[in-house]
Amino acid sequence: MNRIMYRMKIILLSCSLLASLSASATRYYVSSSTGKDKFSRDGKSEASAWETISEVNRKTFSPGDSILFKKGDIWRETLKVPSSGKSGSFITFSTYSSGANPIIYGSKVSTGWKNYRGNIWVSSSKFTNPRTSFSCEIFFVEHDNSVTWDYLKQIPVL
Repeated sequence: MNRIMYRMKIILLSCSLLASLSASATRYYVSSSTGKDKFSRDGKSEASAWETISEVNRKTFSPGDSILFKKGDIWRETLKVPSSGKSGSFITFSTYSSGANPIIYGSKVSTGWKNYRGNIWVSSSKFTNPRTSFSCEIFFVEHDNSVTWDYLKQIPVL
C-alpha cells in the first residue's frame, strides 16, 4: 500500500509541476497589418498584438514563451533575439493565422531612384553595413518574387 501511495504522490507532484510550467509560458502575437505598439497592447492575444519587431526586440521573454508572427504579414526590420530559454524550455518563434508564411526582410525600402545611365538606377537612400566583419549582402525581390543577391558596391552619387 505504501508503494502505491508513493507512486500516486510522485504522479500528482509531476502533474502539478507540468501544470505550473505550462501556466507560466506566454504566447505573444506580432502583426504588421493589425498590431499596434502602444502601452495598452501587451501582445498576449491577437487583439492586442504588437506591430513591429522593434517591440519584440525591446522585451524580455521567459523560457517556454512563444513569439508568433502573423502569416501573410511583412516586416522590414531585423529580429534580435532578446532573451534566452533553457534546455527543455526554449523560447520559440513561430506563426499564427492562415496564409503565406510571414516575411522578415531585415532591410529598408530604397527611395529616390535616379537613372545613372542605360538601365542602371541609383537610389539616394543611405544604408549602413549591419555586418562589421565582412561585406554587406543585399538582395532584390524581383517582380516574379525571385531573389537576386549582390554585394554593396560604391557607385558615384549623382
